[in-house]
Amino acid sequence: MSDPDRGGQILVVDDEVDDEYSGAALLGEILRGEGYAVASAVGFADMQSVLEEDGVDLILLDIDMPGTDGLQALAWLKSVWPDVGVIMATGRDDVGGVIEAMRRGAYDYLLKPFDVELVRSSIGRAMERQSLRAQQRSSRLELEDRARQLQQANRTLRENQARLIQSERLAYLGQLAAGIAHEINNPLGSVMSNLESLTAYSRIVGRAIALYEELADSVRDVSQSQEQGRALGAIAELRQSEDLSHILVDTDAALAESASGAKRIRDIVRAMGGFAGIDGSGMRMTDINTCLETTLSMLPSSLTDSCDMEVKAGDIPSIRCDPAKLNQLFMNLLENAIQAAGPGGRVGVETWGTGDNIGIRIVDDGPGVDPAIEKDLFTPFLTTKPTGEGVGLGLYAAYLVAQEHGGSIEVDSRPGQGTTVTVMLPVTGSRAGQPSNAVVSPVPELKPVPSVLR
Repeated sequence: MSDPDRGGQILVVDDEVDDEYSGAALLGEILRGEGYAVASAVGFADMQSVLEEDGVDLILLDIDMPGTDGLQALAWLKSVWPDVGVIMATGRDDVGGVIEAMRRGAYDYLLKPFDVELVRSSIGRAMERQSLRAQQRSSRLELEDRARQLQQANRTLRENQARLIQSERLAYLGQLAAGIAHEINNPLGSVMSNLESLTAYSRIVGRAIALYEELADSVRDVSQSQEQGRALGAIAELRQSEDLSHILVDTDAALAESASGAKRIRDIVRAMGGFAGIDGSGMRMTDINTCLETTLSMLPSSLTDSCDMEVKAGDIPSIRCDPAKLNQLFMNLLENAIQAAGPGGRVGVETWGTGDNIGIRIVDDGPGVDPAIEKDLFTPFLTTKPTGEGVGLGLYAAYLVAQEHGGSIEVDSRPGQGTTVTVMLPVTGSRAGQPSNAVVSPVPELKPVPSVLR
């Protein structure tokens, strides 16, 4: 507000400014002589008008004014114009009024008739104080602006760090899955091939043994040499002691079980490849129900066996998406739901179509989310898990994937009533991959997953 060429803007408020011999007029002359720009106002209403039109640094305010007196005007000034300095002026010995004015925020007071040196000293100190306060305000605003910039930079840094960590995790997962698939597939192929051969050989051996047994039975009453008798006796003893028929049946069962186990390993390796996207990553038409099935098969049995898992797959169209990233989204949400539900808890998964979008809803009957942190659930590195059990990127990574696919993710949780996470993804390929901050479509009222959404 101050004009450096004139030393500052001062407003003199009195009830007799128009009188050239009044104290206010004489005071104005003194101040102009000191290089200040001086404006005058008669009474409270005139003071308000001047303040609205021209800002001032300092006001000299007479305590004794008709209508709204100086103390009332001072109270208004401190509530509406708190940065303007005020010096009170009085022509009577009113110690109580002066004390009250100082209590209400006046910087100083002057007695009429004015002492020129006292006026110069008081005004000088007040204007210096106003200048320091202006500098403080400017510095505070600058610091606040820098603090906001630093906070934004910190948020951006944390988000970029979270994105990088998530990207590195997905890349590492893909490399790990590819390596495991390569290392397992080669010996697994040999095992499955050998099991097929052994199964065929076992059947051949079984038929041969049956034929030998028929031959032994047919020559039992025929005249035999001593060597033939010993051989037939050994065969009979072996059949009785080792139960060859049981061995043959058990061998076939063991081979069948081994082949089933090898096929299960092959399916797991394929699912892992599909989950990590090593079978052709990138955007392509994908069945979301298949993604969920793949993700569920990849969950550790220690998680899935601890709770009652219910899946209600709706009749939904395929969408253009990156299945590896959606698998990671589903993995994060399912792990959170299962851990929240705890042993003996219940988790429901439901998919449905709604025109241009498909919805995925994951529900748990756990303790719910603390309302104090619900609004920050998608903040990177926010975690409620014990140290060492999570870094707080699960929901944030899921949010990024949903946004990348032009979809949305919402959390509805109440303490003691469980949590519902709803993901909406667009069906049309033109919107997939286009980030959107808006909720794509309202979630319809659907029939709940049995025994979970009641």
